[in-house]
Amino acid sequence: MTKYATPAADGYDPHAATIPGRSRRTRWLLLAATILAAALPVIELRTPGDPGRWLPEVTPAIFPSIMAVAMSPFGRTTRKLPLDEFERAALAEAHVRAHVVTMLGIAALFVWLTLADRFGWPMPRQTRHWAALGIAATGIVASLPVLFAEWMVPLPPPEE
Repeated sequence: MTKYATPAADGYDPHAATIPGRSRRTRWLLLAATILAAALPVIELRTPGDPGRWLPEVTPAIFPSIMAVAMSPFGRTTRKLPLDEFERAALAEAHVRAHVVTMLGIAALFVWLTLADRFGWPMPRQTRHWAALGIAATGIVASLPVLFAEWMVPLPPPEE
């Protein structure tokens, strides 16, 4: 246990405020930023004609992800955080889950690109489309471990 945790009967109190600087808003901002980063390439690909006339450049789509990751203590260095065994295990599990989701996403992307031309699905044909996919993938992959860690490690009750 750390000096911030209060021991419980099973060795861990899920309501202990062990990680300073956590906020309920951060997990929702991370989730919204991930959804935004995933939605913009879909909008790019599904828009007929040139979406550049009405849709701004997609590069700012990862800024909310970067800001939300910087707001979370899990996005900063975890070496200085007073983590107990449960929190370390949850953080490790969050990273494993993020890597699994990333690999499944990459595999699904390649399957989609393989079958898109055959079945007439939307496919990246312009540099702007490929940039949107790359930028979105970068933002999502960078924020997934932090997003999963925020949801896996319980927050203290609101009154604390």
